[in-house]
Amino acid sequence: MLRILFFLGNVKKDELPYKLTLELAKYMLEFYNVYIEIAINNLNDRILKLEDNIFINNLNSDNITSASQRLDDLIGRKNFNVVLGYFYKPNIILALTKIINPRDNTVYIGSFHRVDHYERFSSFYRYPLRFISKYVYSFLDGIVVDSFTIKKEIERTFFIEPDKIEVIYNFIDIKEIRKKALDRLDSEEKRIFRKEVILNVSRLIKEKGHEYLIKAFKIVKEKRKNARLVILGEGEERANLEALIKELNLENSVYLLGYKSNPYKYMINSDVYVLTSSYEGFSRSVLEAQALGLPVIAFKSKGSHVEYLNKSALFVKDKDEKALAKAIINLLENDRLMDEYKNKSLQNIKNFSIENGAKRYFKYFETKLKEKKLEKILNDEI
Repeated sequence: MLRILFFLGNVKKDELPYKLTLELAKYMLEFYNVYIEIAINNLNDRILKLEDNIFINNLNSDNITSASQRLDDLIGRKNFNVVLGYFYKPNIILALTKIINPRDNTVYIGSFHRVDHYERFSSFYRYPLRFISKYVYSFLDGIVVDSFTIKKEIERTFFIEPDKIEVIYNFIDIKEIRKKALDRLDSEEKRIFRKEVILNVSRLIKEKGHEYLIKAFKIVKEKRKNARLVILGEGEERANLEALIKELNLENSVYLLGYKSNPYKYMINSDVYVLTSSYEGFSRSVLEAQALGLPVIAFKSKGSHVEYLNKSALFVKDKDEKALAKAIINLLENDRLMDEYKNKSLQNIKNFSIENGAKRYFKYFETKLKEKKLEKILNDEI
């Protein structure tokens, strides 16, 4: 039986890495011959807990060397064959773990998931740190990234050889999303969603570009009098966005409904999903919208979303509210175009099922085990 440890570092339960890891772990436990635990490194948190029958171990250390030693102890005590780290600091801790005590029966794999996390390393004066990172990463047995966009960025930033990096797209649980989408709206929500709705789901922060969406919607209202804009999410820009909505006299047609634990029931009752981020990594919400057949309009800005969406979305120039408004109006007024992009959404989302994600990860783990001549582990029953 393959024994896997996912190492997330300092992470909160509502953050994407935690959700993705837990979903992947639960699916692999159900359909593969594996044993899985998760390790985090949250200070002053519980050392060990159980979630969905998966042990969550906490290293509870603010020192990289100490965290590496504790991670190595965990790997040794529980005999993990594959350890997968997430993001920059956990990757460094994982690499140091191998440097301190390389275990012959363990594969050490790092991963990267967002471009913007590494932009700070791009400046010339950061070259020494980039070369140090390259040296540390050389001890890892492999690196996983979730797009070819990030693969190129990691190669450039840390001078990592291309053949050391494997692209495995992130995933969503399509069946679970469609099940939760059947939950009912309350009476006030039904009133809002009775008209045609343009939807965005994202944190209310500057880089998500909500100001461009709201300004574009002002133009849309001139042609589509009954249209409504709904934004789900919370964040530091709420006051500024509320002021903009008031300035544009859109109080009765733009709704900031806050964070929703089940955004899917709103998605399924919307007409168009719009993504206006200035940069975007794995945009889970836009793929969730596609899983429910929503057509997507997006800024062609920096990030992996352009690769993920490919030809399944209508792209417009970044930060161009007039072009965005035109695209929204065209989609709402053209039934044939609307149906075309609904179908494109449903076709595109097949590439991001949790089944495909688990299959790709397991195959990659198999490959890495075989490289270290550990394939017999895959055939062990316990």
